[in-house]
Amino acid sequence: MPLTAINDVDWTGLTHAYGPAGDVPDMLRGLAAGEPEQVEQAWDEVVSSLFHQGTVYPATVPAVRFLVALARAGSPRRAAIVALVGMLADPAHTDGDSADQVRAAVRAEADRLRPLLADPDPTVRGHAAYALAQCGDVVPVGVLRDRLDVEESPGARASLLLALGLRDPAGSAELLGHAVTQGPPPARLAAALAMLRAGLAGPSGGTASLAEAFRADGDAHPGYGGQAEAFSPWLSHGSVLDEVVRDASAEVAADLSGRLLAAPAPTVRSAAIWALGERVEKQRSAPERFVPLLAPTLDDPVSEVREAAVWALRRAGRTAGVFADRLARIAARFPMVAGNHGTAEQHALETLALLGDPRWLDPLCAAWAAGREVWFPSTGLWCSPANLAAVRHQLRELAATTGSAADPADAETPTTADAGGAVVRGLAGLLAGWSTTGSGTAGGVPGWRPSAAEAGPELRAVLSLAPRLVSRTLALLRIADAATEPYLRTAALDGDLHCAVELWRLNGDAGPLLTALEPHVTKGGNRLGWELPTAARAAEALGPLVPRLRHRLTGTAADIHPDREVQIATARIVWRNGGDPAEVLPTLVAILDARSPWADTGGGPAQAAVALAADLGAVDDQARKVLLPSLRRLLADGVARVAAARALWLLGEPRTELVPALLDAVREWYADPAGVALLVEMVAVEAVPGLTGLADAEERLRPSTGGSADDTVWADEWFREVLRTAVARLSPA
Repeated sequence: MPLTAINDVDWTGLTHAYGPAGDVPDMLRGLAAGEPEQVEQAWDEVVSSLFHQGTVYPATVPAVRFLVALARAGSPRRAAIVALVGMLADPAHTDGDSADQVRAAVRAEADRLRPLLADPDPTVRGHAAYALAQCGDVVPVGVLRDRLDVEESPGARASLLLALGLRDPAGSAELLGHAVTQGPPPARLAAALAMLRAGLAGPSGGTASLAEAFRADGDAHPGYGGQAEAFSPWLSHGSVLDEVVRDASAEVAADLSGRLLAAPAPTVRSAAIWALGERVEKQRSAPERFVPLLAPTLDDPVSEVREAAVWALRRAGRTAGVFADRLARIAARFPMVAGNHGTAEQHALETLALLGDPRWLDPLCAAWAAGREVWFPSTGLWCSPANLAAVRHQLRELAATTGSAADPADAETPTTADAGGAVVRGLAGLLAGWSTTGSGTAGGVPGWRPSAAEAGPELRAVLSLAPRLVSRTLALLRIADAATEPYLRTAALDGDLHCAVELWRLNGDAGPLLTALEPHVTKGGNRLGWELPTAARAAEALGPLVPRLRHRLTGTAADIHPDREVQIATARIVWRNGGDPAEVLPTLVAILDARSPWADTGGGPAQAAVALAADLGAVDDQARKVLLPSLRRLLADGVARVAAARALWLLGEPRTELVPALLDAVREWYADPAGVALLVEMVAVEAVPGLTGLADAEERLRPSTGGSADDTVWADEWFREVLRTAVARLSPA
């Protein structure tokens, strides 16, 4: 029995992704069960608990030997188990504090994995080669070579070639080069990938040979040489084709892309388009060379290929502008397909919007006017000067053709949803989205996004066409006026806290705000973590709630983020209603010092706590002294460091002590544009070399912009402009 020693492990003393690991023995026993449903459930539990999104845990370490035992004993999931064991030792797949121990545990199982190279199942043999390759020197390279000499399965041979490329690239160079030009398609792809990863020069004629191999895929798993399962553990992102086009030299990648974009099989052409997009997304220099290659695919006879090409342009950044006229023709059909997500027409329209080409707006407005349900992303990247000008012009046109007299007693009903009102509601919703995704200037950096609030006059002019939604948009933009009061009051009494806060700002009436907040305070729960911080913008109006909220100031940080947000909002409300700073400081400091259960960061609550700390420290010297140590520690927090740096600067800390943390924030995977803005605001001239290096680098940054994964290139291009603008501002004239 493979699990006879399973009870010898103190599982309850270990943890996995969801806490104590006492349930691991039952998960592993489930993998040995005969019932397919039970096996599949156990497999899902094992992966999500012991290898959650690539993270390994203390309980993963002893589980390795039982997984290997299950694979050897014939578990129904044995091929997947062997692949999993290899991935647990592969740095490309695995991270976490226990990663080194897990890799050691896999290496300790090498002798028990070796017999699986001769398993009757070729998939198991291929995955065994992968797992053994991760074991390092404990597995002699000769073991892999000997198996390659007798292996007949194309998938298993491909895995063995990759294993040799990993373990002995120099000694295998000739073998791999021969496989690239002379082997069957899976061997060509595996050998080419192995050489690419090892930094080996490809053989003469290798690109043409690779193209033949990829073209041979036909309709079967384009990009994998027909062996997707064999390659799967070797790949951490995308297909073999994706990695080759993404990481090969520009000459090889462009040549290969051109050949495959002309392949007979439409699935291969589509796969080549996707791979080209991966290259463009990775490197700043790629669009100029690779995007023009898409020209023939926009007229492809197969609609799926044309759609793939438009989607690639949607992800390609400003170089897509060379196809703006063709995109405009495609986007003009948007009203006919509006409501269907992910169409070529929608992607074309979005691309025009990101380009700042005004031809995106008419098709969108036509769809709204026709009463179509339109899903549209709200991202601050769209709030460009050109797009904001186009929206404002459209609103002015609507006001001129429909009039602007508003009846305060009027309210939208299905009977008033005419074409003009529908367009106004759509445009107001778009501006509302821009208002919450980072539009507006920051730190005086030119080239930041304009503020959607600039459309205030045009919104007020069309108030009568959609009074409630326009009023709410004006409230979100914090520019509502007396004309909106009746609608703000109605919305507030319906529970809209944004409108309630703006109503209080306009006329000092806190009644609707207190009424809207009452059920959330009574019920508590996670929703209060969203609503109370919104209401706390009007903290002075919430004095009547202080007795009911004060118990939240426990002097310790709550366990979950929503409750911490409630604590911070409560601290602000208590303080702003005459409370002693000493009453709120213990809880505030505890939240500043707390970390998330899943990451070494204080997360969103830490950012909110920093804002309150800056306000408190600015008016109370004793509070400042108490808060400074916690704020300094947050300079190492990946989420809150920019907010902490700003607070410290406002509280008098030397600029030179803050610049390194801000540069780190700008360099991170999800770069924080606010860090650049603060450097400019601080006149941190010493940051110029670092900012210049980031602006000139080849690898893209992924700034936080409120956009989607499809916006990576656009966000990086915008951020690069911000970096260069900041450098110009900070450099001597």
